[in-house]
Amino acid sequence: MDDDRFETELRALGEELAVPEVDAEVTATAVLERIAATEAATGRVAAAGTAPTTGTAPAAGRVRRFPAWAQTIAGKIRTRWRTVIAAVVAVLVAGALTPPVRATVADWLGLGGLDVRPGPAVPSAPPPPAVDGDLDVDGAAELVDFAPAVPDLLGDPDAVEVSPSRQRLSMSWSRPHGTIRLDQFTGSLAVKFAPDPGHPVDLGPARGLWFADPHDLHLYDAEGTEAPIVDRASGPSLVWQVGATTVRLEGIADAERAAEIARSTLDAGT
Repeated sequence: MDDDRFETELRALGEELAVPEVDAEVTATAVLERIAATEAATGRVAAAGTAPTTGTAPAAGRVRRFPAWAQTIAGKIRTRWRTVIAAVVAVLVAGALTPPVRATVADWLGLGGLDVRPGPAVPSAPPPPAVDGDLDVDGAAELVDFAPAVPDLLGDPDAVEVSPSRQRLSMSWSRPHGTIRLDQFTGSLAVKFAPDPGHPVDLGPARGLWFADPHDLHLYDAEGTEAPIVDRASGPSLVWQVGATTVRLEGIADAERAAEIARSTLDAGT
């Protein structure tokens, strides 16, 4: 079963489950503590190079030892399943979690520059503002400390700009249906006040979050900054991570098309 079908069936199963009322804060805290404890224990075992013990003697008989290559494969499978389970748990229970715990959904997917907080639905949002800059991609790349992600599917951007702090690089394309905008930044923090925590999207070497509904967007120079440098309503958007850089695509209403554009930046090796 491929990943897309697996995720679709899990979503369908989640919609059919009868979930009893629970204390959201207590449940969320317990889940996060269990995941953290499991990862910590796994790390200790890997560092020691031994299997965990239970304090009981092994059963009588011959102990079967698997070759090193089989143990390596098994370890990778266990790690893969822990990642999948964490993402599924995020999708199924995030709607009931308290704000601080909801924000960790992005953390689980490796989106360090994104903070998702519950907020009211926005009736509509205009197309994203076009970039007003006279730089090209090469010139902008010399001003920031990361390699710009450029989607091959969109071609050369109409305009490119770099923020005064040199932490954010933005580019835009003019299309008949409106503007497409791509923002990428390090050290900054994008806060989305959204009615839902976003839907995980598999981008191959990366994972992203898709926000289908209009929502409020705040962008800060750094976490803890009082006033946002961006404060506006945003339409559908896709956010993903490239190394330490957070990338945000806006202006594409279709999730599959947005994912294709995102993958074209990753395929280019940026």
